[in-house]
Amino acid sequence: MFKKQFLGLITVCIIMLSSCLPALAAQDNNILTNKIQVNGQYLQTKTIYLNKTNMVPVVGVSQKLGYDVKYYPNLKKATIVKDGKNYTIQAEKPYIDKGEKLAKTPFTKNRELYVSAHYFAEVLGDQVGWDNQQSTVIINDYSSILNVVKENAPNFWKMLNTDYKLPKKADFNASYKISLWIKDQKEYNIDSNLDLEGVSQGMNTRFKMTLTTKGINELISNLGSNDMKQKQDLSNITAEFISIDGDVYVKTNLLKLLGVDTFDLENKWGKIPANSAQLASIYKMENGKLIDLFNVLVEEMMRNASVDVSVDTYNNMKLIANTLVSLVDNDKFKMQKVNNTIKEYTWNITEQDIEKMVVNLINSTNNKNQKEDINSFKQIMQNIKMSLKIVMSQKEQYFTDDQLDFNFNMNIPSLPQIRMTTQGGSHLTNVSEEEKSAIQAPGEEEVITLPLN
Repeated sequence: MFKKQFLGLITVCIIMLSSCLPALAAQDNNILTNKIQVNGQYLQTKTIYLNKTNMVPVVGVSQKLGYDVKYYPNLKKATIVKDGKNYTIQAEKPYIDKGEKLAKTPFTKNRELYVSAHYFAEVLGDQVGWDNQQSTVIINDYSSILNVVKENAPNFWKMLNTDYKLPKKADFNASYKISLWIKDQKEYNIDSNLDLEGVSQGMNTRFKMTLTTKGINELISNLGSNDMKQKQDLSNITAEFISIDGDVYVKTNLLKLLGVDTFDLENKWGKIPANSAQLASIYKMENGKLIDLFNVLVEEMMRNASVDVSVDTYNNMKLIANTLVSLVDNDKFKMQKVNNTIKEYTWNITEQDIEKMVVNLINSTNNKNQKEDINSFKQIMQNIKMSLKIVMSQKEQYFTDDQLDFNFNMNIPSLPQIRMTTQGGSHLTNVSEEEKSAIQAPGEEEVITLPLN
């Protein structure tokens, strides 16, 4: 009797399980998925949309980003190497190497390891976005675009990869003369002197700025709004800046001169806080290569990009990089050794270089009005003359001097004529490797946090 009941129970279970299998298969087939685009290219594998989160395949995304990735299916674990650092992802473990908890727990499906798309932003510093029109998750690493610089601007690339060192302490000064001539119904001559003097300690700085200008009040009186005409004398603007670990403090008489009394920045320091720990980390870089600084800045810009990300973003960025790099190719950016300890980098561009760059950019778009746009732009450029020359000197591992020479002349019909020149430079002195605290943040009672967000 017991045998018959037992066999009957088994038979019922088998029938019930058989009836459930098609439903389970249908449920598996109906899992919501979205497309994945990495560095402008689509993956064949799609996301698994789970609890309002797009989970992406670790191996496929990492390989497309150019990272070294190893996957151990039996262990359900993967390791990613980026910039010499190792990152481990383990299925069913919601923690990363530092012990920080992930928002979503990694899992495996069909022997493939999945992690939240935002892992690549929060842990690896990539740009992650969503194109709603294309139902596509976008993951971009813009460091690969730097290959464009390496291939097309070798001298500039060498400078980016040159070892530099920030002195523990150094004094610096800078002075620039700016002349502006404007002819509309009247002629205006404006002459300015911009002077800076201060001290640097690594990436941290403290300096004073003075801007004295002749002719500015006459220009405002004739061209400014009625409100501006009633303001005080703007011929002498002063400011003091402190930059420590990404936080910036400023004192200035400018607001008072403009009649703005919201903040008393003449007697208090206005504080602009660092907007991220990563940006603040830049200020810890005492030596390395300029390319390291450049990479952090690019990552920070992309991480906090205010523009919407789309499936065209990466290729558009690549297009812009290809266009801009023409301004620093070897014809315009030159490097020479002055002696065994000093290198000089010289950058020269003219209005012809700007015209060529913009025309190439217009040609590379799908705009149906390309010819009209190019002709209109060339007509404008016929009335503009420009030259820019910058010379930077590197002594041993320190960038010690730079010189700037800028000239601009615009004579476009129906617009005011403008001529502008700027000459000057900066100089580093008293370089020291002493461990000495020269720069300190103001006390809390002296500070007003500026609401810039």
